Amino acid sequence: MAKIIYLAHIFDGVNILSIILLIASVVVLGGAIIQYFMDIEEGESTVKDSKLIKNAFVIAIISALFVIFVPNEKTYLTMVGVDGLEKIVTNDAAKEIGGKTLDLVNKYLDEKLNE
Repeated sequence: MAKIIYLAHIFDGVNILSIILLIASVVVLGGAIIQYFMDIEEGESTVKDSKLIKNAFVIAIISALFVIFVPNEKTYLTMVGVDGLEKIVTNDAAKEIGGKTLDLVNKYLDEKLNE
């Protein structure tokens, strides 16, 4: 279980890093495009600027994909919880234990409500 929680924390870190990279690459991309058009007007070589634009564009696309497809910590833990529930529902021994636990919880709640 500790590995699952640690992995959830890593997913959250990857998501935050992807957002930071996406913002930074968009800023660099915007600056490089402006510089590219300024250099075209002046008639200077733009090979360096075009490489920077391509690299920033690739980083922006990859970061955007990570932001979209890598779950955050809450989403990951929800997915793990749903998976655990599916295993409990399909396991006969777990159903029996779950039923007994539910009976105990109901008994406890009834006692507390009657006080």
